[in-house]
Amino acid sequence: MDTGDDVEAFFAADWDRLSLNDITIRLYNDHVPLYFWLFRMVSLFCFKGSGSIWIGLSMNLVFYLIVLGLIYGIFLRLTGKPLLSGTVALLTGVVNRTMIEQATVLRMYMMLLLAELLLLVAGLWILRGADSKKMPLGVFLYLFAVSVMGFLTHYDYWIFYAVTAALFCF
Repeated sequence: MDTGDDVEAFFAADWDRLSLNDITIRLYNDHVPLYFWLFRMVSLFCFKGSGSIWIGLSMNLVFYLIVLGLIYGIFLRLTGKPLLSGTVALLTGVVNRTMIEQATVLRMYMMLLLAELLLLVAGLWILRGADSKKMPLGVFLYLFAVSVMGFLTHYDYWIFYAVTAALFCF
């Protein structure tokens, strides 16, 4: 019978066992490693030597709350109505069973959703400045950072990336 101690030991980190290369080598064939690198860094700095599932669930909770904040902000920007935006964010966060399930699974899916929403924010930012002759350098740096985050989060990020790019190009 497996107790899960081997998995906890794999994700635990202290100064002697920080090596992010271990995660990259073991997981890169199946998963891009950013979420698990972050897991190990949180383990090192906040819970030295622990690889508890609660670290991953706490990270997912933070991503979940940021996603809800982004949804609220996007709808507020589009509608200008705080009550409507809050209702949409609340219904998205509370009623959406899939989103709640993904926040409670020790995987990178909430981080992937965050990357996708940040990419959407980049597209909206670009559209806001479409009438100016030059785009600010900050837009490109933001888009680069979001792209790297997304591609290091999940292999299927490229699907959302391609659809979003095509949509905003048209």
